[in-house]
This record gives sequence, C-alpha cells and structure tokens, in this order.
Amino acid sequence: VIASDIPTHREVCKDGVAYVNPNDSAQIAETIQNVVEDTALRDSLKKKGWEQSKNYSWIKTAQETLKIFQLAFHASA
Repeated sequence: VIASDIPTHREVCKDGVAYVNPNDSAQIAETIQNVVEDTALRDSLKKKGWEQSKNYSWIKTAQETLKIFQLAFHASA
C-alpha cells in the first residue's frame, strides 16, 4: 500500500505502508516504481501491513461503538 503522508494514515497504518506527499506527483511515481521493483520492500510492507490490519475488524468496531452508546445512554439517564 502507498498512502498519503497524513497523521490519520500514520496512526492507522503505522509502518505497513509507503508514505508519500499527496501533492508531489514525482514522489508518488518514484514510490510506486520502488514498491513494484523492490521485492524486499514490497514483501516487508505486505508483512507489516497484514500485521497492522489485525488490529482492526468490524466486530471490534461494533463493540467499541456499542460501548460509546452505552456510556452516552447511562450518562443521560
């Protein structure tokens, strides 16, 4: 994965992606080329990205959302 170098992406993706300045087309092109051509880089990003993705799931999202709703409900009761 190649992602814009913005705080939200850094928080979610950690070191599992190659970051680029979204306004720098030369850097984007160079990064794409590097990821395509550099097998070790590509494999490293895939491994790190897969590991990072395990921190997120729809079930976990639903559970965390339910907790927020329950807190809000109890606070207003």
